[in-house]
Amino acid sequence: MDRHLSTQYQSKLKRINIAGVDEVAWELYLLMDFLNDKESDFYAILGVDVLIKTSDNEMSYTYDQCSIDSRRQGESFTEFCKRSKGYILAYLNSYPTTDKHMFILIMTTEITAGF
Repeated sequence: MDRHLSTQYQSKLKRINIAGVDEVAWELYLLMDFLNDKESDFYAILGVDVLIKTSDNEMSYTYDQCSIDSRRQGESFTEFCKRSKGYILAYLNSYPTTDKHMFILIMTTEITAGF
């Protein structure tokens, strides 16, 4: 099943202005709202890349990132989603963010390979 983010989040994501990159980024407040919302329970958050705003319309990669290990043998997708969300929340809570930081989420609504 392919899920799509609700308009509540989609409308607030920022288009990234980096040559060759077609992505959107999350401001920290929005990302934390999403991760604490039940809507995020349906997504496995595989990782996060950290960006920094260099001007009003430009961003650059900080080359900071985190990613979760693969789904464990016998772990359901629901369990993996919960574990991945906890891992990303811990990373964000320990990261020294400022209002200039933005985040790219790598996430999926299903994993068809594996266990």
